[in-house]
Amino acid sequence: MLPAKSDAGFNNELSGLFENRGYSVDSCSNGGECLRRLSTQHYQLIILNITLPEIDGFSILSMLRKTIQTSAIMLMNNGAEEENQGPLLWCGRLFDKAI
Repeated sequence: MLPAKSDAGFNNELSGLFENRGYSVDSCSNGGECLRRLSTQHYQLIILNITLPEIDGFSILSMLRKTIQTSAIMLMNNGAEEENQGPLLWCGRLFDKAI
């Protein structure tokens, strides 16, 4: 699993939650780091924040759908207004707020 969110506290909490249940979790805090990890590792679940630094979640989602086969991708927008929701057609789920 790879959560990609600039909030380190969120990443730590989510990672701990899943690691305590036996899952392997990496996390990253910006879009560039997310793409670097995705180029070397396969993840069954990717959680992207739309407003990631460096490369936003929509751009990463578009790149993933062209190059990487992943079981599930979720986007979180944290209340951000999306101007172009076209990429959501490729997303399994959009969360309006962090879980």
